[in-house]
Amino acid sequence: MTEFNPTLGRAAVRRRALLAACLLTVIVALSVAPAADRPHTGAPGQLEHLLAYAGVAFLLTFGDPARRRMAWFATLVALSGALEIAQLSIPGRHAQVIDWLASSAGAGLGALAAATAGTMLARRTRSRAAE
Repeated sequence: MTEFNPTLGRAAVRRRALLAACLLTVIVALSVAPAADRPHTGAPGQLEHLLAYAGVAFLLTFGDPARRRMAWFATLVALSGALEIAQLSIPGRHAQVIDWLASSAGAGLGALAAATAGTMLARRTRSRAAE
C-alpha cells in the first residue's frame, strides 16, 4: 500500500477548484448570452441546468466538511437565482422559476453525491488501512 502524499492531495484539490471555476465561468457566460448566441444541446433546459449545477457542486464540495458543503450549496442557489433574474434584461432570454429550481436541485444533488462519495472513499481507505 502506498503512503498518502499530501502534495498530491493538495494538487488534486487545486485541479478540482480550477475545473469548478472553469465550469462556473461557462455557466455564467451561457446564462447571460443572448438566446441567439447560446448553443443548445437538444436536451430539456431544466436537465441542462440540473446537470451543470450538479457537476459544479460535486467539484466544489467533494472532500469538504458539511458546513462548507452547505455554504457552497447556498452560494450556487443564490447564483442561479441571480442569473435567472439577470436574464430579464437580455434579448431573447426569460427568467423561469423552474430553471432556478432545476439549478438548485442540481446543486443539492451534486453536494449530496460528493458527500456520499467522500464517505464511501473514507470507509474504503479505513478498511484497507486495517488490513
